[in-house]
Amino acid sequence: DLSIADGREMIQRARTAGSAELECAALYTFGNTLFWSHRLDEMQSALEDVLRVSGANEAGRLRALALMAQGHLASGDLSLAEDTLQTLIQCSLSLDKKTLLDSLDVRARLFFFRSEYEDAEQMFRKQIELAFELGDTFEFLKANYFLGLTLANLGRVSEAFAVLSCAMDIAKRNGETYWLSRMPNAFGWIHREMQDFEGAEAFDREGAAIGHEAGFGEAEVNSVINLAMDHLHANDQANVCSAMKTAASLLSHDAWFRWRFEIRFLHARAEQTLARIDAIALLEKAAHYGAHKYIVIARTLLSRIAMLSADFETAAEEVTAACSMLRRYPALLCAWRAHAMLGRIEMQRGNPDAGITAYRLAVSNIRYVADHIYDERLRSIFLSSDAIRDVLRGAGERICTE
Repeated sequence: DLSIADGREMIQRARTAGSAELECAALYTFGNTLFWSHRLDEMQSALEDVLRVSGANEAGRLRALALMAQGHLASGDLSLAEDTLQTLIQCSLSLDKKTLLDSLDVRARLFFFRSEYEDAEQMFRKQIELAFELGDTFEFLKANYFLGLTLANLGRVSEAFAVLSCAMDIAKRNGETYWLSRMPNAFGWIHREMQDFEGAEAFDREGAAIGHEAGFGEAEVNSVINLAMDHLHANDQANVCSAMKTAASLLSHDAWFRWRFEIRFLHARAEQTLARIDAIALLEKAAHYGAHKYIVIARTLLSRIAMLSADFETAAEEVTAACSMLRRYPALLCAWRAHAMLGRIEMQRGNPDAGITAYRLAVSNIRYVADHIYDERLRSIFLSSDAIRDVLRGAGERICTE
């Protein structure tokens, strides 16, 4: 509140001085303060004032547009973020390096949120290079955090760990608690995908505690949702319900990237209930935001739910749609499940050739992920897990776990 009061005073002084340049700078600084205070509507209003008074100050106008795009990302207005980004791209030759860095960030995260991971990787690497050149530790850590998640989604697990571990070390050395509080939930998610549930829960508990202590609600809710998934695997329904209740409360307090965390929350709830209505809610939310990985997850869940009532036709339709989407938006950590589900369904429908083809794709995904886990212990945990062994049995194959 004090910084916001200071920002208002700075604007008033600039206006009193009659300097459009100072007013533009003051309004931008005020908008940035509002952004990090999670007051997104007020921020957009302040930045619209920047556009109004910027006049011939093209650099100030573009800087404001870049911050507006960041605000649109946070509020879930992805189409507006993309429209604003296109304006920045058209003016790319006029961007100063800091504004270019901000626009790279928006572009990279749009790719990430839409599960366009190969394009996201390229953008995050450009962002990292420029952040390093500018000595911007915060943006450097942000890009590395999302690059780590991107690499994991592409199945390159050990590369993801290396990127995240390096970023965590840098965050510790620089006392950068904002990104340090977010690192454990990334590690926890990857360990759970590797079927290392003990390791996942340890990271998720750490992330929830750090996020809570630091007052970073979005970091805490991410880890709490992870914990709900951990408890679900352990069949600890009481703690699942407790974690989901905590997550719902955290989501209600802050609109900052709520749309993204709600997708993860709906995924956890659908896994918890295995109710068609909850899986459809996930599908609709994911489709609204173009979150293709979560569309795949929702359709795979709908297929699983249909199988519980022996509705093979619906099950096949849903998981076939999921597998079709994976061809355009590869996401290796959920792909093997979808292909294995299709293989199982086709076998039960009396289509062994189609079933074997689907199972072979699942095994190919599993092999790729396993080949990119360089830690022998974690690789063994992954390959010897019940989930993976079930797929291999269905495919009639065995993979050495050594």
